Amino acid sequence: MKRLLIMLAVFAFLGISGRSGAESVSSLVDKAKEQYDKGYYDQAMESAGKALERDPKNLQALNIRGFCWFLKNKNDSALQDFNRAIELSPKYGYSYYNRGQVYVAQGKYALALEDFNRAYDLNVREWRLFMLRGACNFEQGNYDQALKDLNTAAEMKSGEARIFYYRGRAYQAKNKHELALKDYDRAIKLLPTGAELFYYRGTAYYLLGKRDAALSDYNRAQELGFKQPSLGFARAMLDFDNGKYDAALAGANKTLEQSPNAADAIALRAKIYFAQKNYAGCIQDYSRLIELDPKNGDHAYARGYCNFQAGQMDACLKDMNRALELNPKDFRAYYYRGMIAKQNGQMDAAVSDLTRASELEPKLIEAFLEIGGIYFKNGDYEKAVGVLSKAIESNPQNAMLYNQRGLAYSTLGNTEKAEADYKKAKQLEQKQAGNK
Repeated sequence: MKRLLIMLAVFAFLGISGRSGAESVSSLVDKAKEQYDKGYYDQAMESAGKALERDPKNLQALNIRGFCWFLKNKNDSALQDFNRAIELSPKYGYSYYNRGQVYVAQGKYALALEDFNRAYDLNVREWRLFMLRGACNFEQGNYDQALKDLNTAAEMKSGEARIFYYRGRAYQAKNKHELALKDYDRAIKLLPTGAELFYYRGTAYYLLGKRDAALSDYNRAQELGFKQPSLGFARAMLDFDNGKYDAALAGANKTLEQSPNAADAIALRAKIYFAQKNYAGCIQDYSRLIELDPKNGDHAYARGYCNFQAGQMDACLKDMNRALELNPKDFRAYYYRGMIAKQNGQMDAAVSDLTRASELEPKLIEAFLEIGGIYFKNGDYEKAVGVLSKAIESNPQNAMLYNQRGLAYSTLGNTEKAEADYKKAKQLEQKQAGNK
């Protein structure tokens, strides 16, 4: 974002009155303005500097020189000039507006927002102000406020690609991917060489399930020079979705060479390893994620699941316990902890955890079936009927549940109810077969 915002180097010299005094100061300021407008920044700084030697409080000269410093990436010097201008005239809004742009370049979005808000309060109404303030609000996670400012900017300047780029980003952050896509389309029409625009439109396509369109945009972004690690990661995600695990792994590894602590890339590689049944690699990557974010219960659960698949039950149990410490409502962790208890012959503990899992997630059919199976094995057929009936209340279209309850009824000698369940199961199976 900072790279794009540097392109916004604009501010108003109009409306600033220097001190009345020698004509030579006024001439030097006019000369500096002319040189700035032509892009002769070194000469403009020299002329502004000479004016300030004769009139150290000249606001025009301070703002011209400050912005030239900014354009030369001398942000500290730019801030000195803008701070001085604000000190001399604290009610002149454009000095705050200019300083805010320096803060944006430094990634200090909170400070930039303070200056842009102050500029607005002092009646600055540039479309760029609304765009910049919207972009900063986006970076701060204030998406609704960002959209409000960017909508205003779009009304004032409909031909500026960056407005629609940032608004698209804000919509995407709010999971409004169709709206984001429309804004990226509009931005690309205005700026067809914008590599980042193609990358983010590709991301919108991906999130909408339009994989081919996403790949096309990612390729175009690369052709236009987009070299951020996120592009390689995005392509790796596409490869993973398409079952191209070796290509996906190469992409994830490439991303991690550039950004070793990129959590998304580590998580993707863990999923690839799991798909390849490389449980050791999967466990290693989730361990790395836990190091990076030890309070994330999902990472603890995921590593536990890998341990379960690898047959490392003690490690799995430890991870599931940790997952439940971090998130006592994680039904997945209860389910697998219950499965370990069942394997260890601890049936009461198994039923307790599996029941908790089914309470937290009534659609978890596996939990009901496991509980019913335990009751059935123990000869508690009435309890088996009870738990399977509860499962059917939440999952009335599941044929397996009716078959299992029918078996329990049959064992109890209740032939009528057993046959009714078997009939219902057959109807559902035929219906499901017809929908395929």
